[in-house]
Amino acid sequence: MIDSHNIYKSVSGPSFNLLNSPISEKIVSLDYSDVKIPGYSFIEKGIDEIENFKCGDVRFHDDHGVKASKPHSLDQKRDMKIIRDKALIINGTGEYPIIRKCFLDKAWEKEDVIVKKKWYKFAGSSTWLDKYQVFFLVSRVAYSHRSLRNKATISILYAQVFNKNWEEILDYQFPQSDIVFPAILPVNLDENPRGDNAFLGADDPRVMLRNYNDTTSGTQEQEPVIIFNTYRADLGWKRAIHVYRPLTNVKEAIPMRLVGMEPRQREKNWAPFFDEDASSINFVYSLNPLRIVKCDFNNGACNKISGDDFEEDEARPLRGGTNVVRIPASFLPKHLAEKREYWFGIARSHDHKCGCIERIYRPHSFVISKAYKTDDYTMDYVSSFVDFNINTMAWNPALEKAKCTDSKSVLIPNSIAYWDVITTKDKNGKDQLEDIMGVTYSEADINNRLIHVKGFLQHVAKIFSGQKETVVNHYAQVETAREENNLLSNCATSLAQEYCKSAEKKFKWGYDKNGKMST
Repeated sequence: MIDSHNIYKSVSGPSFNLLNSPISEKIVSLDYSDVKIPGYSFIEKGIDEIENFKCGDVRFHDDHGVKASKPHSLDQKRDMKIIRDKALIINGTGEYPIIRKCFLDKAWEKEDVIVKKKWYKFAGSSTWLDKYQVFFLVSRVAYSHRSLRNKATISILYAQVFNKNWEEILDYQFPQSDIVFPAILPVNLDENPRGDNAFLGADDPRVMLRNYNDTTSGTQEQEPVIIFNTYRADLGWKRAIHVYRPLTNVKEAIPMRLVGMEPRQREKNWAPFFDEDASSINFVYSLNPLRIVKCDFNNGACNKISGDDFEEDEARPLRGGTNVVRIPASFLPKHLAEKREYWFGIARSHDHKCGCIERIYRPHSFVISKAYKTDDYTMDYVSSFVDFNINTMAWNPALEKAKCTDSKSVLIPNSIAYWDVITTKDKNGKDQLEDIMGVTYSEADINNRLIHVKGFLQHVAKIFSGQKETVVNHYAQVETAREENNLLSNCATSLAQEYCKSAEKKFKWGYDKNGKMST
């Protein structure tokens, strides 16, 4: 019997209790293996000296606190055929004109070849809707008439619903919506003025749970909120972040704009999270430097509330990945929980020439916090590369056994689908609290996968396990906080070469027949 922890509160907001745990007996009974996570924190080491700083000064290891299950596929072989059939029907009705861009094939091309070589489904992001006891998953479906998945002709949003055992539910409807899931979401997308050879559509979808009070009924309600980026004609074909509420308005997404600034050429990788106000949404705009913006998703107005002024070039190795979720106050030391709020997220990095790999993308866990009744956020912790023991698929399938000759290795975290604390039995039959998190990710921009991770709360607790006086003094050093944020972000990728050499050996990436053989 799985019991949700009765003092645990939803990571989506402080006032919404999880009554129905998203964790099933099946998930608890999976095999889990240790995940080694080197991390960096000025708090854990009790160091606030930034002169002559070295990342090793604030580095610590957690080799046994976090454990991960084996990956679970969220894809079915029939998915792409089903999606294309749905698109054909929609195209025939004319209700979603832009869908015609998914059918630029030659008359002589066979359907099975088209589906296999031109359609791709990845970037799947999910959230648990406690009220309905279902998972909502939104994916990016890319169609490329040139059969190049990194050069899509169009990207559309595809939504599915799953039960707590991650089995898809067909013909599902939420009471407040006419959409029957699974479904292509017909959000309005601008036409590319340059024709069929230039990208258009919704990119990098991220879904999160919004809890709010219905003023009419007086009840607590839930809805999935989707964040994606796309190019807009009215911005001079610049890329902007959009907030989309499919159960409220299935066609319209609201573009986010930074107040007082001209639209930038490309806005992406904003990591979303909710604070107290359900009518606005916060984003970690950047991790290095740490910068937070708050946006009104009714009109799209965004204001910077924390961090340095904006810069011309914001492209840094460490970037947004998943949604950011609240760390339950009841699991933090009392002297911290009474004064600060904490959030946990999984970022991603993009590094060049890492070991034998030309380009590599990997996850990084991180913690940010702020004092109550302030907007002064700090980065308290960031990890080095975390691969969750996943031997990432080759970008070129033909090089699966010779990954050192592949162009890149891509493992992208897409969402924290759930995070709950349950009561289980230890080996002696005694009750124990255990936290489990579900993380969705994609490999090589070609699939949707899910892993279940135990022990991230324990990992976070280790960060704040120092003496009370040490931790309190750390937060009092406000003059060094921003520089420490930047140093931690830089440290996140400082072990790139060490990681890549270790992974090359661990996973036997190997070379092709013209170079060194796999060991």
